[in-house]
Amino acid sequence: MADTNLTALIRELWLRSLRPSFLLRMPVIAKLLDRGRVSWEGGTKIKFTVDKAEMDSLAQSYGVNDALSSGTKTMLDTPEFEWRFTQVPLEYTVKDMVANGGGEGTRPVGEDFVKFLTRKGQRATRLKMLSMMWATGSSDRDGSTATDDNWHSIPDALTHDITYGGITRATTSNAWFQGASIAQDWADWDTNLPPSIDSVQQCIDAIRMYSETDDDLLAVCGNSVFRRLKAQIQAQVLYRPGSLQKYGHQSMYIDNVEVVADPWLEARQFNSAYATTKKYFTILNTKWWHYRIHPQRAFEIPDFQWQGNFPNGRDKWLTRVLMAGNLVCEQPAGSIFKSDMW
Repeated sequence: MADTNLTALIRELWLRSLRPSFLLRMPVIAKLLDRGRVSWEGGTKIKFTVDKAEMDSLAQSYGVNDALSSGTKTMLDTPEFEWRFTQVPLEYTVKDMVANGGGEGTRPVGEDFVKFLTRKGQRATRLKMLSMMWATGSSDRDGSTATDDNWHSIPDALTHDITYGGITRATTSNAWFQGASIAQDWADWDTNLPPSIDSVQQCIDAIRMYSETDDDLLAVCGNSVFRRLKAQIQAQVLYRPGSLQKYGHQSMYIDNVEVVADPWLEARQFNSAYATTKKYFTILNTKWWHYRIHPQRAFEIPDFQWQGNFPNGRDKWLTRVLMAGNLVCEQPAGSIFKSDMW
């Protein structure tokens, strides 16, 4: 900041309050919250049992004198996910303390300053969650190896031919735990699709058999793809004469599936991979997606500690916003991800 004294910053001369430079819209998390798919539960790992196969191949039509067949199938498997950890450091120096004095105890600065710093830390955590959700901050995109500490992402779960939840996936094996495929070859997640109503309908057809209700489905794309789809929808809207006209919309339904834009996918200011993510399109069956947040690391913020008490410490105070959790898809076949709708 140009001026580190927040008391001065909120005087009348400075229009009394801070103006945030951006607002964060998180349509996926909002939908998961609405569907009760965000939970605060502990445990050593995130594990669940999957019913992965049917017994229809064992069924037999037979004649009176035919021998009856027998056989078994492996029908259960157990994907598992590690907890992933995220932190944002919050600190202020002796200079900040002098400029913003007035606190007591472990917080030798004014409450306005502490609240401001805490809000910034929480916003930084939200930005990090968005980055991890779309795999834009991950060096190892499948999120399955020890070198990648990011939470799992939507592309992690739905991209074909990568390991997910400890299950090795390929075009010829474990298709039951793959993201949906329009061609049903489990190799077309990066095949180009034009941003059209027909393309969206193809994606819906690929996942509808896994959906009990369309209320669970949410289609998400970037602003540019959303505008192209919206233009096709608007071309079908009839003009109604009258003195008051309303034009435009923020969400729309195609075949009863809600389509929304996530501004993060094209937010160049915060998303260094925007040239890639602006082409993303996904339909999520939110019944099978879960944000797991560990209750002992749910935006936890310990007290500020003076660092001068530690060897080679500095005259500053430090705490952190701490989170542990993961984004888990329990049935990838019920959702679809296309990386090149353009």
